[in-house]
Amino acid sequence: PQAIQGYRKSIDSYDRKALPVPQHIANAYYKLGSLLYTKKNYKKAIQTLDRARSLYPDHPDKAWSDYLIAESYAQLKEKDQASEEFNDIMTSEKTDGVMKKAAEMKLKLMEWENQFKDFL
Repeated sequence: PQAIQGYRKSIDSYDRKALPVPQHIANAYYKLGSLLYTKKNYKKAIQTLDRARSLYPDHPDKAWSDYLIAESYAQLKEKDQASEEFNDIMTSEKTDGVMKKAAEMKLKLMEWENQFKDFL
């Protein structure tokens, strides 16, 4: 909707040659990806958040975006990719303990669901 269009407009209208990159552009990438996730547009969320973390790896929302990417893969039933992303979160030195624990719990839940998928 309107917020998605606004974030996309900010990103699209930004002059890529201008340095340093204004903070609102980095924020727009991360917010757009998060919003796409909440709208269950998981493929676009992955694309946008992956772009955000490659362009702005030191952004304060990066760890949360890593988690949303992993969750998006899980929602798309791409379990191998989701597991890889969750494992990356758990082994990253830049990720805080809470996010690591959330990733660990999600991986355990995925393993449990896989074990009992015929009974669920």
